[in-house]
Amino acid sequence: VPVLDHDGTIVTHSTVINEYLEDAFPDAPPLRPNTPAGNARMRYWNKFVDEHVMNHVSMHGWHRLIGVIARKLAAGEFEQLMERVPLPDQRRKWAAARSGFSDAQLADATAKIEYAVDKVERQLADNPWLAGERFTLADINFYSHCGMMVERMFPEMEIANRAPRLVEWRDRVTARPAMRP
Repeated sequence: VPVLDHDGTIVTHSTVINEYLEDAFPDAPPLRPNTPAGNARMRYWNKFVDEHVMNHVSMHGWHRLIGVIARKLAAGEFEQLMERVPLPDQRRKWAAARSGFSDAQLADATAKIEYAVDKVERQLADNPWLAGERFTLADINFYSHCGMMVERMFPEMEIANRAPRLVEWRDRVTARPAMRP
């Protein structure tokens, strides 16, 4: 989990950090629509990414990367590391990654990722950005969690053919001046 220390204020979780930064730096270009309907749309997409998409993308990432690392740890070292993880769900996920997720779990996660890709593709048919007409924190959230990973992790999905609007959106986000540095 990312952690922001801003002058002694500790903020965790990407979505919360993004909203905190929006509030802490009001002179920066706004990344929330700042209308009740626009903010609700943005928060809906953030919630969808945080609660649906990210969990399933991360399962594959944990399976392919973290599990390999965890299995190389010496006896007892893994358990010591687990004691430092504060959330029980995260401890369980690490333990599962160490032993490996089942084929059924991975297939279920893949199906949910496919659903998410299709949902985003439909949304982008009507809007240039996830929450509507403007680039918002929802776009940052989806991009940072899934913008590049889905295509790399799941070449069999053929994202360029399956979701051309998503690819075009990803390229527009990547081309933004703030992304260059």
